[in-house]
Parts: sequence; structure tokens; C-alpha cells
Amino acid sequence: MFVATELVPPDLVAKRRELRISEVAQVLEARRVLEPRVAQLAAMRAGEEDYHAMERTVADQRALVAAGSILLEGREDRFLALDIRFHLAIARASGNAMLVGLMRQIYRDLEIARDMAMHHETVPEWVIDVHERTLEAIRARDLDAVDRVMDEHLGALERALTSG
Repeated sequence: MFVATELVPPDLVAKRRELRISEVAQVLEARRVLEPRVAQLAAMRAGEEDYHAMERTVADQRALVAAGSILLEGREDRFLALDIRFHLAIARASGNAMLVGLMRQIYRDLEIARDMAMHHETVPEWVIDVHERTLEAIRARDLDAVDRVMDEHLGALERALTSG
């Protein structure tokens, strides 16, 4: 079996729009508990191939932003897919297939919430910056730095969803 894309189909997203706020809060809480530890495992276990996968994703995000506003011409979906790809690359670098599966499920459940948070023009540049800093911390195998940058990253989505 092959995964063709990390992007959730739009019709599936439309069906999930009735996701209650409490469900989103639960998914965010699960992500908060799980993802920083996954990133720390990645920092302990990642190899050059893992770093290259994360670097390619950041480069693709940067190229997409350089081509113009991602909020136009349907490029927002591509940017979100690249964001998921980056986070799943971290999960794969953990070396634990169970964690990769759990992260996939969290990202499926968060697709609507992440889409709502993307409607701010400065977000893409910030996402690229935080991804670069996450990769730097993982590559340095600095578990405290991984924890700090993941806290910043997760907190931004949580604040975007609670502020409107």
C-alpha cells in the first residue's frame, strides 16, 4: 500500500466540518502530549535521510511562498500538505511506526482546525521559520531546544483557534 498524499480530500474535510469545538480541543490536547515527545525521539534517532526529507519539505514550502500568495490559486492546500509532510517526517525520524500512525490520525482530525488557522497572510513565513528552527534543534540533538520550539509551534495553532 502506498500513500499518494498526506492531504485529506476536500469532500472528506467538508463532511468533518461539524467537528465540535470540544473535539478539536481534545485533538489539540493529544497533539500537545504526543508531538513534542515524538520530536525528541527524532532528535535522538534521526539520520541524514530524515534531515534531508525535512529540508526538502521546507525548501518546497519556501518555493511555494516565493511564487506568490499561497492564499490565491489554491496553493493553500499545497502548503498545508507540505506542513503535514514535515511533521510526518519528524514522526518517521522517531523510528517508531506506531507513533507515525498516531500522528497521521491527529493530523487527519486537525485538518479543519489547521485550515481555519491559515487565513492570515503572515502565517506561511512563520511556519517556515519554525520548521527550520525545529529541524535545527533536532539535528543538534538538543532535547530542550526541541521542546521549546515545539511548544512555540503548537501554541501558535492553539492560540489561533481560541482567538477566533
